[in-house]
Amino acid sequence: MEIFGYIFDAIMVFAPVLGYIPQYKSFEKKQSSEGFSTRVSLILLVSNILRCIFRIGKPFENTLLFQSIVMIIAQLVMLEACVRLSPTSAAARRRTILQDPTSVKDFWNWTDYNSYLFFLGAFTFAILLVSGIFASPVYWEVLGTVALLTESCLGVPQALDNHRNGSTAGLSWALIGSWLGGDLFKTIYFIATGAPFQFLACGVIQIVVDFIIVAQIYASEGAQRK
Repeated sequence: MEIFGYIFDAIMVFAPVLGYIPQYKSFEKKQSSEGFSTRVSLILLVSNILRCIFRIGKPFENTLLFQSIVMIIAQLVMLEACVRLSPTSAAARRRTILQDPTSVKDFWNWTDYNSYLFFLGAFTFAILLVSGIFASPVYWEVLGTVALLTESCLGVPQALDNHRNGSTAGLSWALIGSWLGGDLFKTIYFIATGAPFQFLACGVIQIVVDFIIVAQIYASEGAQRK
């Protein structure tokens, strides 16, 4: 039975990133990242960095830690492709984080990949510093809640972009299918392993948002067929 446990853990670690493979291939084939919201990567990077730091104060399953690390790597790869193949990057003015660090308009819309790495590094350092100063049971609970609530908003920017654009063109069915399947699977895993409540709440919210995006895709494809 132990082998099944290893297989189950491997699915938990790698299944969430599998849907990004066809999306990445679509980027390279079309030489465009149109249709994919980079704010999805922002949410996943921030939430998984917070989750890794949360584990310092409140240990949880190693499987969930490895899942976060793999997702961080996957999103860094996706983000690089989005910056390199952005349909507006050629015509847009060059924007870096150092040009105007306080600009809300330019935040996460930089044309330089290193700006994203700089922000993520500074963010990680800042959270580690704050965690060292304010470490307490209450602080760790709050940090864990923030991490999981952030992750639960994963599909929200994509849903908003779909609504604003009036289309889901460029969005891979495989990606959204992996979101929905992965969220269902991990929510069951959280229940089975007795994971902290924050994990379960995150899973339920994500499933609801996934179904909203599925409905948007059906509506968009139906409109195109008319």
